[in-house]
Amino acid sequence: MKYAYILIFIIISCTYGFSNDFNTTIDNNISTDKINTCLAIAQKNLKYCTLIKDHDNKSSCFGIVKKNTGYCSMIKDSDIKNECLAIALSDITNCNKIKNKISKDNCITLYGKINKDLYIPEECNH
Repeated sequence: MKYAYILIFIIISCTYGFSNDFNTTIDNNISTDKINTCLAIAQKNLKYCTLIKDHDNKSSCFGIVKKNTGYCSMIKDSDIKNECLAIALSDITNCNKIKNKISKDNCITLYGKINKDLYIPEECNH
């Protein structure tokens, strides 16, 4: 019986510890991906796109920086794809196809900043 309690304690400890580490890793990847995307766009430098872990975000980064719709077409998430197409084609109507309101607003803002060349690296760490 004593070993059963020890085993249960170990299982609970490991599950809690691993899930927190896993979630932290996911959060760090998302945060790092966003920063790298921002820097790639602001500096028009593809090296930051290569550092992005998420496939859709990496393809979007290349599509936006290179203004190449071929990368956008590889994106599975329709909202990310439409944002990529809006920038790559310089056609804001693609932002209006985005279902998520926050993503749509972000697309319109990004579109405006890129077309007016107002996207600056200092914004990337916020």
